[in-house]
Amino acid sequence: MPTKPIVVMDGIGDVLVDSSGANQNLLTDVSFSLYPGKITAIIGPDGSGKSALFSILACLNVASTGTYHLFDQEVNYANERVRNNLRKRKIGLVFQETTLVEEISLQRNVEIPLEISGGKRYKVRASDALAYVGLSDFLSHTPEKISFFQKKLTGLARAIVTNPSILLLNDPFRGLNWISSLRYLELLQKITFNSPIAIFLTTTDENIAMFCNHCISIQDGRLVNNMSTNKQISASSERYKIELREIS
Repeated sequence: MPTKPIVVMDGIGDVLVDSSGANQNLLTDVSFSLYPGKITAIIGPDGSGKSALFSILACLNVASTGTYHLFDQEVNYANERVRNNLRKRKIGLVFQETTLVEEISLQRNVEIPLEISGGKRYKVRASDALAYVGLSDFLSHTPEKISFFQKKLTGLARAIVTNPSILLLNDPFRGLNWISSLRYLELLQKITFNSPIAIFLTTTDENIAMFCNHCISIQDGRLVNNMSTNKQISASSERYKIELREIS
């Protein structure tokens, strides 16, 4: 029996009215699906429409046209209360800039989404999420005392601590070197191996997209290619293991 998609976007368009009153098409007729246990990358240059699509998926913006179904809920025409509730309970978000509260510990930073959503056992779940990304020795550290990469990992822990159905990452590899990017990708693959979550990430790097199950190319707000990258994953994963052994 075919796996049912978590997300179905059909004919999504996003129009921005600029200061002169002219329409600017950020997205045009975008259609694709996201499946549980799969990582989908959308690749394109800056300004191609990746962030606009991320904002719609994250329920931070509403598309001008088209439909967006998250499970069986039509999101694009839902009211703000419904979208906010979906974002809190179903969606994990990782932004390009890791917005941690500098004055409090990593533990407290990761507890915040659970407190907002009314989650139970939030102290234990926060420490478990940090351990999952390899930061169990840094629970009491404040963000100013850890590395840039560790801040990225904390942002990932904060996004998965609520056990979301979909994890959205907006260019999470920006500023990371290749080895750190590989380690981050390993965590994303581990997440999909261990849970039926759908992961969607944006990137400008084709090498990153090779590690994902599906790769969607976008240009000027239009999808220009949508392909499976399963064969590339196998070859790339072996290369990845070799590179990690070399630095171990």
